[in-house]
Amino acid sequence: MKNKKPLKKKIRSAPEAAGKSTALGRERKLVEALRKSEERFQQIAANAEEWIWEVDAAGLYTYASPVLEKILGYKPEEVIGKKYFYDLFVPEIRNELKKAALEGFACKEPFKGFVNANVHKDGRRVVLETSGTPILNDQGDLLGYRGADFDVTARIRAEEVLRASERSYREQFSKNAAVMLLIDPTDGKIIDANEAAIKFYGYSRARLLEMRISDINALPLSAVQHAMSEVPEEKGRQFQFQHRLADGALRDVEVSSSRIQFGDRSLLHSIIFDITARKQMKAELIQSRLLYAETASMGKVGGWEFDIDTGRQKWTDEMYRILEVPFDFGPTVEKGLEFYSAVTRPVIENAVQRAIAFGEACDLEVPVITGKGNHRIVHIIGKADLAARRIYGFYHDVTERKQAEDTLKSLNENLEQRVNERTQQITDQSMKIQEMYAELTHMGRVAVLGQLSAALAHEINQPLGTILNSASAAHMILTSKDPDIRKVQEILEHIIAEDERAGSIIRGIRDLVRKEAGEHVRVDMQALIQETVKLISNRFTTKGVNLVLDIQADERMFFGNKIQLQQVLLNLLANAFEALNEVSLKKIVIKMRVLQPGQLTVSVFNNGPKISAAIMAQMFKPFKTTKKHGFGVGLFICRSIIQAHGGKLSVDNNADEGVTVSFDLPLLEDGGSK
Repeated sequence: MKNKKPLKKKIRSAPEAAGKSTALGRERKLVEALRKSEERFQQIAANAEEWIWEVDAAGLYTYASPVLEKILGYKPEEVIGKKYFYDLFVPEIRNELKKAALEGFACKEPFKGFVNANVHKDGRRVVLETSGTPILNDQGDLLGYRGADFDVTARIRAEEVLRASERSYREQFSKNAAVMLLIDPTDGKIIDANEAAIKFYGYSRARLLEMRISDINALPLSAVQHAMSEVPEEKGRQFQFQHRLADGALRDVEVSSSRIQFGDRSLLHSIIFDITARKQMKAELIQSRLLYAETASMGKVGGWEFDIDTGRQKWTDEMYRILEVPFDFGPTVEKGLEFYSAVTRPVIENAVQRAIAFGEACDLEVPVITGKGNHRIVHIIGKADLAARRIYGFYHDVTERKQAEDTLKSLNENLEQRVNERTQQITDQSMKIQEMYAELTHMGRVAVLGQLSAALAHEINQPLGTILNSASAAHMILTSKDPDIRKVQEILEHIIAEDERAGSIIRGIRDLVRKEAGEHVRVDMQALIQETVKLISNRFTTKGVNLVLDIQADERMFFGNKIQLQQVLLNLLANAFEALNEVSLKKIVIKMRVLQPGQLTVSVFNNGPKISAAIMAQMFKPFKTTKKHGFGVGLFICRSIIQAHGGKLSVDNNADEGVTVSFDLPLLEDGGSK
């Protein structure tokens, strides 16, 4: 029994020993795996491009891969346990970067792409891009961070250079005087437009950036897309399109497009030139050339040129037509001289020689004999260009013109004779018309005097009666025993005054009766009105006419014919007087006003009946009258006289009663004051 117990113990210990052996084996394998994994990690960390690191919760380095020395110049042992990650930041932004990093640590979240500037051991600036993952214990407390840093210094510098290049490009693009667009060739969207493009197209920049190039290009969308696809990668391409502006106008443009790399995008850089004017000029030039050819043919004008040294000539098509030779004639100076007669040829040769020797121009009109034997006359103008060793000019067939000139000369001589004869006839007729007009005017004045004869007779009889009575009184005083000589002197002075009064009336009548109307002089309209009224006032008074003068014009002087204007006043007053035959309370008002600057208006108002529209329409026509014994020329002559003085005469029915006849006359430029 004593022997069995150890056996059982041994039996029980075997599995236990086996278990311990298995666990130890697994532990060894795990350790070996960890060792190999550590070796692989170290190999990877040593050969990787990035620097792998670990820091504790305070940021102190606890691990740094050997790549640290390659990136920042420090060996791992120089930073592990000795430096915090923020100690390597550049001083000027160290606190800012440290704050940002520790705030990230506090979040205990992974991070990527943290770009930070560090100082290399040799003092250089190195930019790193950092990514990290938090290290947490089982309770979630932050133990530290592990991660990797990439050296992005070269990339950052390249990006800065690119950004600077893009800024420079944008500045040049924006301020360039040429119209420029940046276009995405994949969809035609306008990416950018410079100031010149905004001004040219008339859209705002914001509106342009909403548009596609097909919104501007007049071509169909498919054609625009095809054109964009044809721009090669390495060199540009030129196109001609029509672009539509904001106002709807179409402009012809030449577009120079090339591909440029803008960031990670391939864009079309297009420079647009407005060639509308150029195309119009080109079209006009083509049209002008066609027009020249057509008009040269119509006008029979040919152009020529010959080489001084070789004698070879160049002709325009019309030259061949004028000289009636085939287009393969092959002109030379010698062959050209054959078209001239023996008399004319020396003249041509001399002109050519002087042009070559002295550069003189020639202007000749000579006969030629065409290739078909027809005789023509040509006008030749030539000019020498000795620097280019050539003489050139034009050749004008003036045969028909010369024939027309001869015919025209004959016609002109005949026409001149007929014109002279007709001119004499017109002159004679004009003189007769002037004489008839003067006679008609004179008749008008005589007619007016006839109408006013009673009043004029009274005006003359009155001073004559006074003279007779005064003379009788003087005779009685002188025959008395004791004559009063002073009283006789007073009577004689009164007789002289009355004689002068009668004489002035007779002179006025004589002036009116004279056929000659007198000259233009300075006339005082107020005095003329008063003088005229004086001639007829007695008749108006005896017939019960209330004649009123309403003169309210300081400016009254004008330049005119006094006799003719007095005739107008007398005629208007006579007409007004006759219009009052059927009116019991008769009234005539003469007004004088300056209604407009530089213009004097005289009006004759009567309160008689109004004039019908039918009569008003005929009033100024000659030989149209409503009077039994009238000629119908009074108002016609009056209007002619006023128009000749630069004025106008009008007749108007008054609003309430009667008629007003008015005329305007221009005042003298010195203000018309007396």
